Amino acid sequence: MKTVSAPSPGARSTLFACIAVFALGQFQRASGSIFGPVLSEKLGIPATALGVLVGAMFAATLASQAPAGIALDRFGPQRVILWTLALVAVGNALFAIAPGLGNAAWPALLAARVLIGVGLAATGAGVQMMLAQNLPSGDYGYASGLLVTLGGVGGLVGTWPLAVALERLPWIIVFGFGAVLALLVMGIAAWFLQPTAPEKAEQCQTNTGFIALLKDSELRRILCLGAVTYAPIVTITGLWGGPYLHDVHGLSPEESGKALMGLFATTIAAGVVFGRIDRTGRGRDKVIVLAAAGSATCLAVMALMSTPPLLGALALLAGSVFLQQFYIPLGVRLRDTVPASVFGRANALKMLIAIGAIPVMQTAFGLVLDLARSAGVGDESAYRIAFGSMAAAIALAVTNYSFRRRSDGCSG
Repeated sequence: MKTVSAPSPGARSTLFACIAVFALGQFQRASGSIFGPVLSEKLGIPATALGVLVGAMFAATLASQAPAGIALDRFGPQRVILWTLALVAVGNALFAIAPGLGNAAWPALLAARVLIGVGLAATGAGVQMMLAQNLPSGDYGYASGLLVTLGGVGGLVGTWPLAVALERLPWIIVFGFGAVLALLVMGIAAWFLQPTAPEKAEQCQTNTGFIALLKDSELRRILCLGAVTYAPIVTITGLWGGPYLHDVHGLSPEESGKALMGLFATTIAAGVVFGRIDRTGRGRDKVIVLAAAGSATCLAVMALMSTPPLLGALALLAGSVFLQQFYIPLGVRLRDTVPASVFGRANALKMLIAIGAIPVMQTAFGLVLDLARSAGVGDESAYRIAFGSMAAAIALAVTNYSFRRRSDGCSG
């Protein structure tokens, strides 16, 4: 992929705006676990309906990835990001007023989450395109690391600070401010992100559809490894880490929450580390393979150890989620693999697979627990089997990435 060879005058401004957009998305993704109990108490929404409501945003994001990727390549990331941020703002405004709409509250809440999900579909791939187009080749991975680190603050705001706000302020004020925040980020993007013309198709590129992209063996092995990037992190920090700490180590919900917040902070810190490593431009594939293998090893040790001490278990889980940030150099490999004119589609495809793998791995982890328990295995051993299964999935993907070799020369 073609990239500028020297920093553009607006490189720092571009990075600042991209961090703001990314942080807004992280806030939206993290907020479900906080506002869910409030809605259940306020409107009496049952657990199944609440799960549908929280999941609607992610489902809408997944369904919109393909058209978002096409739009990014066709119209350029700056325009598409502005359109989609407008959807996020409208969704937040509707979400703010929905509980007061009586019988229409539930469909309004659902529609709001769908609008937000559709709006977020293009922001992840869009900010990556902006960074790729405006930063030097050697700085792209480093900037992606800063994006994860600084933008991750948005996810932290969507946890405890949001809970405090909902306890002290009316619902409409809190999420009305969310709509204002989305408009503010939209203004930042409009001011600092410079419009870029869509890239022209390269000579080797005769078909730019998703099917054509999947015919590239190099891209396929990147996508295969991409399926185990986000999923292990979210499976541990966003769902099964808490039950594990409670069932095996006896931690209270509050204690588990503090531990999981620490794990989430570990992923944020890892963004800077992997970004700086990638900035050297040396041994990128080795970093990817060693980090992914290290993450699988941490989980394998969790599977092999019989009731590790709490600090040991937390250290192993922290090591795993830290090393999962290999997705930063993997994103650079994706950028270097595909032509610039289809980078939006390729990035959207990677996001589709990586995000789509999250509910699959979360469900599979629970299924392994249920099967082990039904076979008479105790909780501690059931979790060991589940962690071992996750380690095996990562090991299989990284083995495929390590040994498959490129068989065509079109997308180099």
